[in-house]
Amino acid sequence: MKYLKKYGLSFEDLKEIESVLDDMDLNLLYVNEDKVISILDYLISIGFTNVKELLMHKTNLFYIRLSVIKERISKDKENIIKEINNDVEYLDRIGL
Repeated sequence: MKYLKKYGLSFEDLKEIESVLDDMDLNLLYVNEDKVISILDYLISIGFTNVKELLMHKTNLFYIRLSVIKERISKDKENIIKEINNDVEYLDRIGL
């Protein structure tokens, strides 16, 4: 998961993330690096900043196609990004 360091995560952050995820989610992050990167790059490009919390608490997002994520967020992008930067659980409210 070293590729996640490019998102400002430290070695300690990565260890903390690994400690809270189950084996299936960890495997997803290891095996689907390209998909995870594309989703994180998209979110960051529109102003998302809460990467660590997303990885720790909303790994289900990485099971969804990027096109679906873009569609759900595009409906109210500014507000949604503001809300998920404050609390990643807001993604549940928009079906992600």
